[in-house]
Amino acid sequence: MTSNKLLLRDSIGLLFSFLGGRFFVLAALFIFGITLSINLENASAALDAKEENLKLALNLGLGLWDLTEGILLILILSWAVPTVSPLRGPKFLARPFDRPYLTTFFAEYLRVLGQILFWGLFLLIPGFYRYIELIFVPYIVLFSSEYERGTVDALALSITLVRKCFNLLLLVLAAVTVAQVALEFGPQLNETLHQLPVRVTFNLCSFLISIWSYSFILLLFKREMEK
Repeated sequence: MTSNKLLLRDSIGLLFSFLGGRFFVLAALFIFGITLSINLENASAALDAKEENLKLALNLGLGLWDLTEGILLILILSWAVPTVSPLRGPKFLARPFDRPYLTTFFAEYLRVLGQILFWGLFLLIPGFYRYIELIFVPYIVLFSSEYERGTVDALALSITLVRKCFNLLLLVLAAVTVAQVALEFGPQLNETLHQLPVRVTFNLCSFLISIWSYSFILLLFKREMEK
C-alpha cells in the first residue's frame, strides 16, 4: 500500500477516533452551529429587497460563525490529539497542552488570516494558494517542539513543509471545498432540498468532512515533519 493510501486509511480511522473520544463536545458544537445557521438563513430569506442592509448583516453573521466554528473545531480536535493519536518523536511536544498556548495560537492564526486576505485581494486563486501554503500553521503552533523553543517561524516552516506535498494538499483541499460548497448551497438552489431534514443531513456531512480534513492534514503534517 502506498504512503498516500495509508494516509487516507489512517485519516478515516482518526476521524472515528475523534468522534468517539469527543462525541458530546462535537455534537454540541454541531447542534449549536446548525441551529444558528438555519435560523439566520431563514431570517435572511424572509427579508424583502428593501431590507438589503439587514440581509447583508445576517449573511456577514453567517460568515463570522463559519470562521469561529472552524477555529473551535481545530482547538477541540487538537485538544483530543494526545488521547486519541499521540504524536511522538523529538520534533513533537509530548504534552502540548501543559503550557499556555491560546494567545500564541490566536496570534499566529491572525497572521495567517491577514496573509490570506491580502493575497485574496488580488484574485481568489492567489488567496487559495496562500491558504494551502499556511495550512500547517495551527499544527506547528500546537505540536512542534521547535516552534516552542523559538527556533522556527510558524509561517515559514509551513511553507517549507507544504512545498513537499503541495499537489496532494491541492487535490484534497479542492475536493473538500467543492464538496462543502455543494452541501452548503445545494438546499438553497434546489427547492426540493430546502427541507429541514435534508438541510441538517447536508450540514452533518459537511461537518464530518471538516473533521476528516483536520485528521488528514494532521497526519500529513506528522509525516512531513518526520522526514
